[in-house]
Amino acid sequence: MNLEKILVRFCRKFGRFMSSKASAELRDSMEFLGWDINPDLVLGGAKLAMALTFVILASLSGIAFFFGISPIPFIVLIPFSIAMFYAITEWPKSLAKQNAVRSLGHAPYIVAQLSVSLKQTPNLENAMSFVANYGEGDMARDFKRAMWSVWSGKTKDIYSSLEAISKKWGRFSGGFQRSVHLVKASFFEKDIKRKFEMLDKTIEVMLDDITSRMREYAMDLHMPTLVLFSLGTIVPLMVISIFPLVSFFGFQISPVSITGFLALSLVACFLYSNMVMKKRPATFSSAEVKASLPPGYLKVGKSAIPSTPLAVAAGLIIGAPGIFYVLSKTGAVLLGPMAIANVIGSYSIIWAIGIAVSIHFYGQSAHLKKEREKVKRLETQFVDSLYHIKNHLSDGRPIESAVDFAKGIMSGTEIKGFLERILNNMKRRSMTLEIAAKEVDSGSLMIRSAFEMIANSIRKGGKAAAQTADMMHQYMTRIRDVERELSILLSKSLSMMKATVLFFAPIVCAIIVVLFQLITNTVASAQQEFGASQYMLMQIFTAPAISPDVLALIVGIYVIALNYVLIRYVSRIRFGVDSVSFKFEVSKSIPITLVIFTATLLISQAMLVGRI
Repeated sequence: MNLEKILVRFCRKFGRFMSSKASAELRDSMEFLGWDINPDLVLGGAKLAMALTFVILASLSGIAFFFGISPIPFIVLIPFSIAMFYAITEWPKSLAKQNAVRSLGHAPYIVAQLSVSLKQTPNLENAMSFVANYGEGDMARDFKRAMWSVWSGKTKDIYSSLEAISKKWGRFSGGFQRSVHLVKASFFEKDIKRKFEMLDKTIEVMLDDITSRMREYAMDLHMPTLVLFSLGTIVPLMVISIFPLVSFFGFQISPVSITGFLALSLVACFLYSNMVMKKRPATFSSAEVKASLPPGYLKVGKSAIPSTPLAVAAGLIIGAPGIFYVLSKTGAVLLGPMAIANVIGSYSIIWAIGIAVSIHFYGQSAHLKKEREKVKRLETQFVDSLYHIKNHLSDGRPIESAVDFAKGIMSGTEIKGFLERILNNMKRRSMTLEIAAKEVDSGSLMIRSAFEMIANSIRKGGKAAAQTADMMHQYMTRIRDVERELSILLSKSLSMMKATVLFFAPIVCAIIVVLFQLITNTVASAQQEFGASQYMLMQIFTAPAISPDVLALIVGIYVIALNYVLIRYVSRIRFGVDSVSFKFEVSKSIPITLVIFTATLLISQAMLVGRI
C-alpha cells in the first residue's frame, strides 16, 4: 500500500473528528490529483495527527521524568507535531505541482500537434483526437478522457472539453492557457492567412512563457544555492571543528551528538531545497520509453541481474574489513587475512554504503537512460531529416523518393536505419506511409505523429504534404532551440552546486576529520609529557571522547547523504521531476565523491598526522 492510500484511508476514517474548511489551494490540488476524498477531511486528519503526536511526545516526556530519565529528547521533538500537520496538508499541494510540472513538459509538443492538425483540417474534434492518440503524459490522457466524454454525451460539445483542460492546466501554466485560447479564437478568424498566423502564435506563446519564467527562476537561484552550500558544508563542518575545543574544557561530545547535529543539517538542507524546487516552472519532459530490461535489473554480459541483491552483496563484501575492525574494538582478535582490517579501518564501511547505493540506483535508471538517449538522438536526427523530406516534396517528388533522399543524406546516423525500414515497407510490402511508419517502432510518439500528419497531408497532394513537413520542421526546431537554451542557462546556474557536491564537500569534510585527529593526538601526547605533576591541569584539558575512526565513519556517511540531497536538488532543477535522471546522476556522483573524500583523507593524514 502506497503512502497516498494510507493517508486517504486515515483521513477518511478519522478526519471527521476535527474536520474544518480546507483552503482553496488544497481543494484545487486534490481536484487536480483526483483523490476520492473530501479536502475538509484531509485538513481534519492533519489536525488530529498533530494533536496525537503532541500528546504522545508530552506523555513520553512525563513518563521519562517520573522514572528519572532525561525528558529533554522528547521535549525537543514536541515541535515535530506541528511538522506533522504541515506534512499532511502540504503534501497534496507539492504532489500536484510535481505532477503538473512533469506533465506540462509535453505541452509544447501537444500545442504543436493541435496547431498542425488544425492547419490541415480545421476540425477541433479531429485535432484533439490526434493529440489523444499521439500525445504523451497526463495531459494527453486528459485529451483522451475528454474525447470519450464528448462521444458518450457527458459533455455538451468539444469546445467545453477543451476549456476544461485549459482551466485544469492553466493553474500551473499561463502560457498553455493562452495557447488554448488562441486555438479557440482561430475558429472565428475567416481569413486563412491570419488563421494560420494565429495558430503559429500558439507555439510562440507557449515557448515564450517557458523561456521567460525559467530565466527569472534561474536568476533567482544564486542565493538559494549559496544557502544550501552553507547549510550542507560550511556551517556543520565549522561546528564540528569547534567540538575538540569544547572537549578540552570538560564538555565531552559523543558520537550521538555529532550524528544528531549532522542529521539536523541534512534535514534543513532537504527542506530548504524542497522549497526552492517547488517554485521551478515547467519546461520540457523526457520521452516516455519502454525499458529493455525489467525494473531494477542490471545487464551483466548477456544476463539480467536484479540490482538490489547485487548492491547488498557488493556492500557486504566491501564492508567486511570494516565490520572486522569494529569487532576488534570490542576485544575480538583478528587473525590471518582478517588483520588487514586494522589497516583499512572504518573506511570500507563508508565505501560499502556508497557503492551499494550507487549500484542500486544505477540498476533502476541506467537502461532507461540509455533508451532515452537513443530516442533523443533519433528525434534530433529526425528533425534534420524533415528538412530534406519537405524540400524533396516541394519539388513535386513522391513521398517514397523524399524518404529515400533523406535516408541518403542522413547516412552515418541512426535515423538512416529507421527511414530505410520505412522505405522497405513502402516499396516491398506496398504499404502506405502511415502504415509503414506504424510498423517500424522508433520508440518516439513524436516521430510517429509527424509521419501521421504527413501521411494525412499526402491525400491532399504533394504540396500540402510539403507544407506539413515544413511546419513540423519549424515547430520542432524552435522547440529544440529553446530546450537547448534552457539547458545552457540552468547549467551555468548549477555549476557551483555540482562542484560543491563532487569536490568541495568531500575535501572539506576529509580535512575536518584530519584536523580533529591532529588535535586529539596532540592532546594525548601532551598528557604523556606532563605526566602526574600536571594531573589537575590535564583533567581540565582532556582529549575528545570520540575517536578519529568513528568521526571519519560518521562524516563519510554524511558525505554520501549530502551527495544524495544536493544531487536531488541539481537534478530536479535541471531535468524537472524525473526520477530516472536523478537516480542516474546519484549513481555516477557517489563513487567520485568517495574517491575524493578517501584520497584527501589519506593525503592529509600523511602530511599532518604522519601516518597513512
